[in-house]
Amino acid sequence: MRHVISVAGSEFVAHGFSQASISRIARNAAVSKKTIYARFPTKDALFVAVVEELVIRARESVLDGSTTLTGAPEQVLTRFGMRIARDFTSPFVVAIYRLIISEVGRFPQLGAIFTTTMEVMRSTLATYLRQQADAETLAIA
Repeated sequence: MRHVISVAGSEFVAHGFSQASISRIARNAAVSKKTIYARFPTKDALFVAVVEELVIRARESVLDGSTTLTGAPEQVLTRFGMRIARDFTSPFVVAIYRLIISEVGRFPQLGAIFTTTMEVMRSTLATYLRQQADAETLAIA
């Protein structure tokens, strides 16, 4: 199903939610519409799954670097910031976030997905900074 979600993401980016077509998604993913509807009962459900998958992948990509939050704080914070900058500014991710913004009124859960992801990343960074302050590696007021 990851392939279907990926193809659907491209469809939503290219055509927007309202103009996206399950038929095109099925054709481009080389699956039947029945296969898609067996897993995602509506286009809405597929769209939410696309957003969830993208946000989870972006979060995991950034947080994979948190397992190596070792070294000089300048290096660690630069790596962390660069991962966020790289992952959150790719054209595809920017397009998906534009879709989230335009569709959040119809899909309020999209705002919650985004907020939860941002909180996980803020929490990871806050924990690291607190540890560095406790170790007196950084002086944080």
